[in-house]
Amino acid sequence: MAIGPPRVSVALPVHRDGEVLLRAAACVLAQSVRELELLIILNGSDDATRRAARMIGDPRVRVIELEHASLAAALNVALRESRAPLVARMDADDECPPHRLARQVMLASERPELAAIGCAWEQRFEGRLVATIRPDTRAPRLAWKLLHRNELAHGSMLLRREPVLLAGGYDERRSRAQDYDLWLRLAARVGASPEVLYTHHLKRAPGAAFSAGEAQSEHAAQAQMEAWARLPRATHEDRELLAMIVSRLNLARAGAMEELETLLDRAASVEALAAWISAKESEASARSRVALTRAALLTLAGQRLRAEGHSSVWLYGAGAHTAWVMDHAAHLGMEIAGIVDDHAPGRALAGIIVQKPSAVAEGACVLLSSDAHEDKLWNASAELRARGVRVERLYHLPIERAESTEIVLKERGLCL
Repeated sequence: MAIGPPRVSVALPVHRDGEVLLRAAACVLAQSVRELELLIILNGSDDATRRAARMIGDPRVRVIELEHASLAAALNVALRESRAPLVARMDADDECPPHRLARQVMLASERPELAAIGCAWEQRFEGRLVATIRPDTRAPRLAWKLLHRNELAHGSMLLRREPVLLAGGYDERRSRAQDYDLWLRLAARVGASPEVLYTHHLKRAPGAAFSAGEAQSEHAAQAQMEAWARLPRATHEDRELLAMIVSRLNLARAGAMEELETLLDRAASVEALAAWISAKESEASARSRVALTRAALLTLAGQRLRAEGHSSVWLYGAGAHTAWVMDHAAHLGMEIAGIVDDHAPGRALAGIIVQKPSAVAEGACVLLSSDAHEDKLWNASAELRARGVRVERLYHLPIERAESTEIVLKERGLCL
């Protein structure tokens, strides 16, 4: 069946990725958008990668070879060689679902002012989901958030060819962070789909240190500082408004953060962005202390229950708190026997089917799994306790346990 002129060109630069290139190419060629061309740019590649590229038997594939490796140069060649007005990125060691391009092409049609379109995306290591990153989908807000951190996966992007070339394309003087620099220059013309349309496979375990990562961070910081230097200072009126908002933030007043973000949407400035970053760091610090306290309480609860001879525990509650406990079950040091909930039997949570509390047998052990509603769960568990089920609270402990728990937490610099 004849395929018409390409609606999308896909730029897939490869250096020495012959082993995974075929998987990435298969993802592209299986897209529901059939009118596409795949530009494989051999970017200073070895013989194995060249052979892998040339063995792909699809007329929609074009192979372009560069003698010297340069990602920015390879992508600029792809932009110039593209026969389509839209150019999608793809990395050789990553994957995307068959509807990825269709979703992004539709968004490009709906939002003609956007020059670059990303999406929500996953990070995986050895097949295991590490994180799901969801960039802001509001273009003005994404523009100033990019000044703080780049949450866009380069391989997930769809570029509008002409506006990107008019903006100068990729800066070939940069050996790293060329994508981040381009997004910062495109500013409010960058958008994102809320759907998860891309999977990035990590080559190293999360958190592992490596020299290339340090170099990437340095180049990204340089691009970031250059973009900050282009940011205007706040007007007198905005400084007065900002002072009021910061005062409300310091008093933890509801809605203050949204007021600050709305101000940044309207008129991003050095002062407003600095205030937002400071507020977000304070929030993150508070969340970190809450998470550490939770983990410590979970560890202490596990120690108490194991000392009583229990080796497994049921979780009472099928909300976000239980999902967190499941992710941190190692702190308990006990097998999770199951999950019970009065209002969600039959629902699956972390691969476990939630059951009614009546499923817990006499002599078993139950941990109440909620911070905001622990008192309600304690009252609801009266029938379990009457049947001889051991029910343990995590937060509101009896006085004698609370005192010893508070001592342990203080030793760790935490509080109950």
